[in-house]
Amino acid sequence: MESLLILGGLAALGVPFILSLVCFKRLDAIAAELGKLTRRVTALEATEPMAAATPAIPRTTKPPPLPPIPILPPRPPPSPTAKLTEPASLPAQTPPVAAAPSWFETIDWEAFMGVKLFAWLGGFVLFLGVVFLVKYSFERNLVTPAMRVVLGSVIGLALLVAGWWTAARQYRVSGQSLCATGVLILYANIFAAHAFYHLIALVPAFVLMAIITLGAFVLAVRLDAQVVAVLGLAGGFITPVLISAGDNAAALFTYIALLNAGIAALAIHRRWDYLVLLAAVGTVATEFGWAFLRIGHPAAPLAFVVFIGFQLQFFAFFVRALRSAAQSRWFVWSATAVGFAAIAWGFCFLDYGDIRHQPPFLFSYVFLADAALLALAFLNDRDSRLAGFAGSAVFAFLATWTANYLTERNLWWALGAFVLFALLHAIFAVWLREASTRPKNAWIAESVPLLPLALICLCVVQGNTSFAIWFCVLVLDVVLITLAIVRSSTRTMILALIATLAAAALWIVAAPRAEDVLAFLVVTGGFGFFFFSAALFAARRFAGHNVELRRNLPALAAGLPFFLLIMAVAKLPILNPTPVFTVAFLLAVLLLG
Repeated sequence: MESLLILGGLAALGVPFILSLVCFKRLDAIAAELGKLTRRVTALEATEPMAAATPAIPRTTKPPPLPPIPILPPRPPPSPTAKLTEPASLPAQTPPVAAAPSWFETIDWEAFMGVKLFAWLGGFVLFLGVVFLVKYSFERNLVTPAMRVVLGSVIGLALLVAGWWTAARQYRVSGQSLCATGVLILYANIFAAHAFYHLIALVPAFVLMAIITLGAFVLAVRLDAQVVAVLGLAGGFITPVLISAGDNAAALFTYIALLNAGIAALAIHRRWDYLVLLAAVGTVATEFGWAFLRIGHPAAPLAFVVFIGFQLQFFAFFVRALRSAAQSRWFVWSATAVGFAAIAWGFCFLDYGDIRHQPPFLFSYVFLADAALLALAFLNDRDSRLAGFAGSAVFAFLATWTANYLTERNLWWALGAFVLFALLHAIFAVWLREASTRPKNAWIAESVPLLPLALICLCVVQGNTSFAIWFCVLVLDVVLITLAIVRSSTRTMILALIATLAAAALWIVAAPRAEDVLAFLVVTGGFGFFFFSAALFAARRFAGHNVELRRNLPALAAGLPFFLLIMAVAKLPILNPTPVFTVAFLLAVLLLG
């Protein structure tokens, strides 16, 4: 009875192929009849010019007499005072530029719903039929494991051959569906042979699945079948998961890197650019899956190389797409996704072992990711929003680390990171100025370098009131004022002044009452003189004919330090008021001058 069921299942499985052959024969007969009709129509059309070439003898008729020509009176001569006026030339009208259709409008939904969708559904149903038939035979133990693998391989290869043959006979959609079904069956077959029956070792299973992925890409190119390419991509990323290839990280990520390179080449060659975004999603999923399961302190350098390396790889794909005139938006999205995934993993580093207490490792990692995103933003039409998002993510990382792990021992590392962060984003803002056209939302790029002053305030709130803080603030102010002068931005200079004074005010509030007053007065007077000089130079540089701005900007820079003096007198013990009045006198001279 069971044998009859198996034979019936195989017969039912062969019915679609027999029906397909019958349909193909009938279609061939119809094509032959159509060819005969075409030849007959061509022969009939060839006889019409011969009949038209015989000229008819025209009949001679006497033409009617011509009507008399009317005699018009002569025109008076023009007056000598009359001036000739030329008609005003109309402005040239440029034809309206038609808007480019969106990707949704480019899809032929009629062909998709009427032909492709049902062909793919038919292939999927065929795949399910094979799966359930094999499942039934497995549950009944009717076929040995080795024969099951052999039958699965034969069925998968047969579907590939049938799909190739069908597509070659101008039935492209049906052929693509059969090829896609064959690829799925071969993937499942290799996985079962390795994981369930232990007939194939790890390395041969990995090599066979990689060969299937490569074959799927070749079929996708030859058949122009995007569905086969997507299945090959999905199978390529699922292969390491199915065979548990995470133990050998070097082999795993070398395979993923080669897979990404093949997908990018296919996307650029065939203009299937969305495949790169799918590859980015698969790469990020592989990175986090491996890292969460395998990461530890010894593997942290490897995670550093993996995340930064894949970010640089997708950035290289974007540069290559720019040179090939491909639709780079998909490449931008993919490189952006991988870049922000790298920054996100920087937060995960803070939860593992003593890595959180290694500022050189952490800051090198996060600033490499930030620099790659800034380069991507600059090449992508100087995208200030992307630079702003990258700067905000790095600022959140630095703020998290500063609030939880900042100590006196690593204070200089933190201050150096703040300065480097401001320099990177200030250089990007200067690059925007060198561009031929001012990009939109340029103020975002100008505002990001101000964020390290907020980190300084966070340090002061935590009680770090050493003199190193003010040296870092001075360096940051030099960077910000240089940026303000180069960008001709009054807003940047005013915000830098206000943030510096806010940090000084927090220092007064957080400092103990026994704090050295003389050091504070040196800081206040020095920053007052520095901001006054910078504001005076900037007002003369880019204020132009705005007299109010040229007068008020230096006055604001010299006047705000007076509030710090008032707060210092109210908080700190003043035994000798002479230094306080000296600093106040110098600030008053600057304010009046």
